[in-house]
Amino acid sequence: MTNFVCNYDTSDWGWDGGAVLSDVMPCANGDASSSSDSDYGSSSQSADDGQYAFGVWTPAMDESKVIYFSALKSGEKMYSDPVVAATYGPNPAVFVIYAVKTKAVGTTPETVHLFAHQVDLKSGELSDRIDLRTEEDNLINLQQDYEFDVLAQSNNRVAIEKSWKTTEKRTVNDDQREVEIGHKQIMGLSGGAKQAETLQTFKDSVSISKDSGGYQSLNTTEVDVDDYHVFDTYVVKDSAYHLYSIDSNKEIVKLPSDYCSPGDTYRCDLQGLYRFGANQYVLNPSESYNGNKLLILDAGTGKTKKVTDLLNINTKDDQYVNFTDFGQFSDGSLYFQWDESSDSKRVFILSRDLKVTEVLDGGRWARLMLNSGEFEGANYLLKQFYVKTTDENIIVDEKGETVGSYTLTPSGDDADDYDHTAVDWIMWRDGSENTVTVTRGQAPGEPAPDSSDGSGSSSGDGSAGESSSGD
Repeated sequence: MTNFVCNYDTSDWGWDGGAVLSDVMPCANGDASSSSDSDYGSSSQSADDGQYAFGVWTPAMDESKVIYFSALKSGEKMYSDPVVAATYGPNPAVFVIYAVKTKAVGTTPETVHLFAHQVDLKSGELSDRIDLRTEEDNLINLQQDYEFDVLAQSNNRVAIEKSWKTTEKRTVNDDQREVEIGHKQIMGLSGGAKQAETLQTFKDSVSISKDSGGYQSLNTTEVDVDDYHVFDTYVVKDSAYHLYSIDSNKEIVKLPSDYCSPGDTYRCDLQGLYRFGANQYVLNPSESYNGNKLLILDAGTGKTKKVTDLLNINTKDDQYVNFTDFGQFSDGSLYFQWDESSDSKRVFILSRDLKVTEVLDGGRWARLMLNSGEFEGANYLLKQFYVKTTDENIIVDEKGETVGSYTLTPSGDDADDYDHTAVDWIMWRDGSENTVTVTRGQAPGEPAPDSSDGSGSSSGDGSAGESSSGD
């Protein structure tokens, strides 16, 4: 990816859906410079001007590109910073989303409006505005706290969450009270569509309870919508957890709020979610430390299985299972490093069919990683581990074989940031050269893997399964 600078800020690249995107920076067309230029992008542009730039690369592009756009029309000012989001897939659709305020005119207050544009990646132009339809009564002076967030993506859609607040009146103990109500609405953006779709709408629920003496109390169940960076999936929480599909626009499964420990909703607060296989998910509750309480969910039945049971880790009641590392490969399988004791570090791979493979034996891992203690990284495409032994930097495959050495490890291999099962590329950052490169799994400069092994196909630049840039 080509780094660029504007207003003395340097682009920072990362995955979003199936695209690699930079952060959005206030920047007028022509003001950006490469990060090696001496003027260092000395624009005086500010967000108030509504002019921005960002970088983008997708698997369908030969090289990364800087996109410039102006968000404001006459009579408008920015309400929120723009964000960029992309669908998954080999040719992702890329969208710019932002909110503006119409300026107050006479006795008409400001109002908030949320818009999106699809980006034409060939020309660099933006489509006409796609109205994400904020409510008609969205007046700033009512403190409705309009917000939006990119919720989740599939190959076909980007789901946007809108949120706002209203008040409703309830009569309690013969006294009328105002109750604040939170609203959530999920909108879908599809490549080539001129309009956004309303997928789901949720709101807080309010009930009135009465004690034995007849005294009434107001009870509010808040609704929350969360993004766990899972392909085609988002989560709605009220008195239970609901997994929804973006594409089918239907509920996948409903889970009780105490799914991990009956009667204890606090321990079961969902801090992580991963797509595991056909109709299977991995749940990471808040009581879990580094994955040691992970559960495999069968969305068809709603039943769960403990990962520690599947790995056949038998511990005493007072023994703490310490996974020093866990992550996910692109085929959905999970890997774990378990410090069984000071003399044993065991490494497991749990496949989508729930079969367990142990990589080497615990004693050998413990001796190899006597100094480092844990993996230096993992390659989710090639199913390889980067291990700093007492004397070497080696690459170990899923069978426990040494397949090479390394000087650089993949960047951003955390499955919490994007869905490893939905991408065919992996990112590398070389801090010494200030470069960001994406490949089909191989280290930058090395030959691409054979596509027949399931780890790669055609490259973004049509040459060696690699798209690289820097200064």
